Amino acid sequence: MYYIVYVMQGAGIDDPLLTAAIQYVINVVMTIPAILFIDKLGRRPAMLAGSLLMMTWLFISGGIQGAFGEPETDPSQPISWKMVNKKTQARVVTACSYLCKPSLLRSQMVSPR
Repeated sequence: MYYIVYVMQGAGIDDPLLTAAIQYVINVVMTIPAILFIDKLGRRPAMLAGSLLMMTWLFISGGIQGAFGEPETDPSQPISWKMVNKKTQARVVTACSYLCKPSLLRSQMVSPR
């Protein structure tokens, strides 16, 4: 999720680079179990479960941003949608972003046979 900084800016997170760094650490850490267990779980179940989980986290994140956000009217800003004074909702968007990455790894770790 290369656009995570913009998502966090739109959610009103104070330090979007920190949240992006945390997400990349999660990416590295969760790659190891994905590599180790892909052959035990099977490729198809991992792809289906990972895709379903990824869809769920993105749907929740988008729904919260759509329900509690508003358009950004300043054209000089790099974002077009923002959530103002919505700390709880911003935390949920952050959590969903963090959970989406391991789901993505799980669905894309397809081992060759």
